[in-house]
Amino acid sequence: MRLDASEADATTTALSEAAVAGPDAPSAAARMRPLERLAALCDPGTLRRVEITDTSGQVGVVAAVGRVGPHPVVCYAQDSRLAGGSVGTAEADLVVRVLRLARAERMPVVGFLESA
Repeated sequence: MRLDASEADATTTALSEAAVAGPDAPSAAARMRPLERLAALCDPGTLRRVEITDTSGQVGVVAAVGRVGPHPVVCYAQDSRLAGGSVGTAEADLVVRVLRLARAERMPVVGFLESA
């Protein structure tokens, strides 16, 4: 069986994505959302979102402060559903903001990175 160029490209792309993701990787629909990841990390009832300053559109990073046991923690998660998880100006500003907060308050940072 011979594939034309477009079929060959589509097959190569699908095989490449499967190899990178691994055979047991969940589908995009089955993955946890960014806020769900942060909530799973932190103790129940302790998660407080860090609000964004840029409200001109959707931002592909969610950030929060919470607790893991007795320890406060700053955390953030990328959202690969928005532009493949790419980091633009608004996302970078939010990450820098939480890193500065963590440094000022001497708290550890946990980042969930996910991009295409």
